[in-house]
Amino acid sequence: MFPEELEEEFRWLDAQEALRDFQSFLAADVPVLRIQRQTDVLDWQKLQGVYLNYGERDRLLYVGMTLDCFLNRKRNHDKSFETHFLDLIVFPKKVLFLAPALEVFLRQWLRPILDAGGKHV
Repeated sequence: MFPEELEEEFRWLDAQEALRDFQSFLAADVPVLRIQRQTDVLDWQKLQGVYLNYGERDRLLYVGMTLDCFLNRKRNHDKSFETHFLDLIVFPKKVLFLAPALEVFLRQWLRPILDAGGKHV
């Protein structure tokens, strides 16, 4: 395992626990949802799901969701706050309707420090 993978896994510990809890409420045939690290925004531009914006020292800044284009959402947030790490939980199209529920679930569980406008909550 590479050091950067250890950092990401550490950053994801709370989110992974919350994701497992959320998944436990779903039917057995729903694919397992996983957190993916951002490698290239262009690779993500057509993906849909819930995303996690992390700031300095791996502090979770914001939890959001996109049902159309991830790249557009990222551009909007770049105007409001500085993101150090950006991770995405990709949803297969057949269960995309669950993304809003996960967004709310993660906001309640993880308590990010910013709202959509970049203001402290």
